Amino acid sequence: MICTLPKELDKTNETDIRVWTRATMEWGQQHVPGQVELAQLHRDELRPHIHILIRPVDDTGNLNWRAHFHGRHTWAANAPSQAALLSNG
Repeated sequence: MICTLPKELDKTNETDIRVWTRATMEWGQQHVPGQVELAQLHRDELRPHIHILIRPVDDTGNLNWRAHFHGRHTWAANAPSQAALLSNG
């Protein structure tokens, strides 16, 4: 999953980036507890963004993307807006 710093935040303001990064990481840990393998902030594009690598394991211990996300369209529809992430942080 890739989360990009929203346009409403200043890409040069380290406080904005830090707050957004923390909120994004907390959301990932809450949504898929214990399954975030890697999360890394990148600044190699126009806007900072975070790559989050998730290991979707089902109740039987098998890798199973569909058990968690029910397809990409459902996942995208249920992902919070960046504004919602920041309002709770």
